[in-house]
Amino acid sequence: SFVGVVCGTQGIRRSDRAFLCALRSVTSEEAFDLVDENNKPLGVSKRRSLVHRDGDWHRSCHIWLVRPAVDGGQLLLQKRSPLKDTFPNRLDVSAAGHVSAGDDVEETARKELEEELGMKADGNNLNWCFTVKSENKGWTEKHGDFYDREH
Repeated sequence: SFVGVVCGTQGIRRSDRAFLCALRSVTSEEAFDLVDENNKPLGVSKRRSLVHRDGDWHRSCHIWLVRPAVDGGQLLLQKRSPLKDTFPNRLDVSAAGHVSAGDDVEETARKELEEELGMKADGNNLNWCFTVKSENKGWTEKHGDFYDREH
């Protein structure tokens, strides 16, 4: 069996659910809670496209599935779809996703594991490892210029 390893940051649940419901009703686009460069919550949520356009710091979650073994173990990777707008057909972590507004990293890890791999996980088999700051600028046909800054 695989052991889930969550790489990201400890999320803070947003208490302003009414605001989040209103934001989601205005657009079907996902919203993210913004953080500063030190990963401290700013108390503001913003639509995904605007976050990536403006280069706002936000949170993501990467899950690395490891099968322990005597000979060093195995790491499960997945190949990205050829239809993805960034890095199509490339190897990627086991599962990953942005932390939606109001969610925390553990919720996101469980959701992404189920959506991408059909696996159910709970807090007992997920281990938070570390947080990495990541900055990536680029261009896609679908979105144009983007500036992705994540913790």
